[in-house]
This record gives sequence, C-alpha cells and structure tokens, in this order.
Amino acid sequence: VDLNKGSDRGNLELELTHSKVNLKGLQGHKIYTKVEAFRSKTSGKNAASDTESSYDLAHTGEKLAEETNAQDDVNQTLQVRKPTIDTRALAYNKYKIVNPTSDVQITDKVHVNDLVPGHKYKLHLTLNTFDKDGNAVAYKDPKTGNAVTKDQTFEADNSQMDVAVTYDKFSTVGQNGKSLVTFADITPDDDDGNKLANHNDKDNQDETIKVTNPKLHTVALMDDTHTPNPNRKSSLKDKVSVTDVAPNQPVEIGAVAADSNSNALEYQENGKTYHLMGRVKFTPKSDTTSLTGDATGTNYNVDVPLMKVEDATPGKVDSVKSFEDAHNINKLNAVDANWPSQNPVDAAKQQTGNSNANWSKFQDTPYAIDTRDLKGKTFTLFEDLYDTSGNGFSSEHDVNNKDQQIRVCN
Repeated sequence: VDLNKGSDRGNLELELTHSKVNLKGLQGHKIYTKVEAFRSKTSGKNAASDTESSYDLAHTGEKLAEETNAQDDVNQTLQVRKPTIDTRALAYNKYKIVNPTSDVQITDKVHVNDLVPGHKYKLHLTLNTFDKDGNAVAYKDPKTGNAVTKDQTFEADNSQMDVAVTYDKFSTVGQNGKSLVTFADITPDDDDGNKLANHNDKDNQDETIKVTNPKLHTVALMDDTHTPNPNRKSSLKDKVSVTDVAPNQPVEIGAVAADSNSNALEYQENGKTYHLMGRVKFTPKSDTTSLTGDATGTNYNVDVPLMKVEDATPGKVDSVKSFEDAHNINKLNAVDANWPSQNPVDAAKQQTGNSNANWSKFQDTPYAIDTRDLKGKTFTLFEDLYDTSGNGFSSEHDVNNKDQQIRVCN
C-alpha cells in the first residue's frame, strides 16, 4: 500500500482475505486474526517524480503498528462450531419394540445442536446389534445380507434442528430377543470423512429397538374338555396365551391338528377326508409400553376355533403355512379374535370367505365336527404365530404336551 498517494493518507481501510484454512478437528475452538503493519522495502525510484515506484512484500523490520488484545476483540474472533447430536429411534414412528418379522421400519429422530445456518450437512446412520461378547456389530438384514444404513442430507436453517431419518424397510425374522441400536455421525455434505460429531452409545435406550421373543402356551379343548366323548357335532378350540409380543402390531395364529407322528390328522365324514385347521388375527394392546426406556412385550390370550378343511392328502406339519402351501389348501381367512362374541355362522363365513353359505346355526357350519370316526384316537394341536405377511416367529409343536392334546373316548 502506498500511503504517499491519495488525499486520505494516514487513514486507510483494507480488506485482507486469507487463503483457505483447514479447520478440521478444531470443533469448539476460538480463532482470531492479528494485524501488524511494517515499513516495506522499496525497489527503485521513478525518475520523473522522484518517488518510490514499487515495494517488496518483504518488510524492513520496522514495525509501524500492531493490534493488541486481538484474542479478546469480538471483531477479530471467530468461533468454530462444535455440533452435537442426540437420537431417538422409534419403530413405525411409535414403538420401542418390534416382532421378529419382515418389513420393519425404524425412524431415527435426530436432534442436532450448534449448526451454521445456510450450511449443508449429512447424517450417517448405521444399525447395530451385539455379538456374544456384548460388542456392537453392524446389523445385517437376514433377508438380503446387507448392512442396514441410511444417509440423509439437509441444509441448516437454524443453529438447532430436528431431522427425521427413516431406514429403508428391513427384516428381523429369526432375530428373536435381539436389541438393535443406532449409531449416528454428522459431516459436511461435501466431506464424508470430516466427522463433526457422533453419537455411538451402545447402551443408550433412546437409540435402541428391542426385537421381541414371543412364546406360545396352549390348551386344547374339545367340548370344553381334553377327553370328550364321540359326538356328531363337537366343537374344537385352542386356548392360546402369547407372551412377549409387540403391542399394537397385528399378528395371526394358525393351528392344525396332528397325530403322534406330526402328520396332519385325517378323519372321515360323509365319505370325505378332512383336516382340522384354524386361524385367528388380533392386535395386542398395551398402554404400558413406553416410547423411551427399556420397553418389553405384552401378553395376550386368544381362542382359536378349528374347522374341518377338506383334503385327502396326508402330510407332515412343519408349519401351518407350509402345510397349506404343500397341499394347495386355500388358506383360511383369519377370523377376528372377538369371534366368541359373534354368531358362529358369521364367524364361519368370515373364516371361509363363503358369504353365501346356507348355514343357519353352529351345527351347520364347518366348526361342527363329527368325532365318531375319531373314537379312541389322540391328537395334538400345533400352533404357529405369524405376521400378516405369513412370516412365522414362534411355534408350539410338541406332540407330548398334554395341554395340547385331545383324546376322544372309546
């Protein structure tokens, strides 16, 4: 700067632009600039005006002025932001627990502090579970084998923001009893390697979703006893208690009668061969499941009515669904769990999908079973718990379980 030129010599305003500075790793630090003025070296004179014609960038060493206490001058100070993030994971935007089922959807509500408005950021979320030693490891979708992750870019419109990040749907089939915890970090949108903050606490319950481990406990009753007499119009039901099932998420129970070899029970009526099967749908309710903290599953009791389904082909019962598929049986519609309060004719029409059936009372419906052909026989009811897509996550197939057995007297 040539202070000899211009009428305002001695009063000068300059704008100095630093080259780009790397601030990585300086989150939370305060930086300031300090200005010093020196007399510069000259490099020749103009013969016509006898004034210095140019100046070197190197100074003479003579300091003319300096700014003092620059670190305390707010006009000279910049604060490097130190973002922080907190997260709360919810399944289906409501729940802290899910069943071991397909198509699970988890949304992480991320709260971010100390952003620079107008800057673009990227959130990186990874779902984790735990190995046998309790270490967090990346959770892999059992259906695809891929890690469950999600990135989301946003532009800050405030220094604090809440950003909802939803994972793509994934499966928890076979993951009974596991915990899923979200790890999150934030970076500039254009620099994934520059982690500004993270939240990777494997013990944080706000970040955790629990997969339930449902169990079935059943009591089979024919005409309200384990040992009925043969009857032309018997009724068969399975009283099922489900433990540790996720509340407010619909499920189904399927049941089939099996012999001592785990083959579907066959019996004759009016020259036709039948199996005994049933299916009920219900949504467990609970008002005690917290949206934060260590939530647990609820318990639920339901009665499953069994009806006769025509099928002349014997077969082993590995699961109710596989038996239906293998025998090309039309799957029974799941009757509502409140069926005991319904007219049995209406329940049977819902279960079979035959709304035009000419039934007038229980004795006319497929629920009325002629057990005279079963005299002296013992059979067991097998049950499976499903999601609404047919994925099973609990079963009870114990042929030696007396609670599940019916013995028709002879």
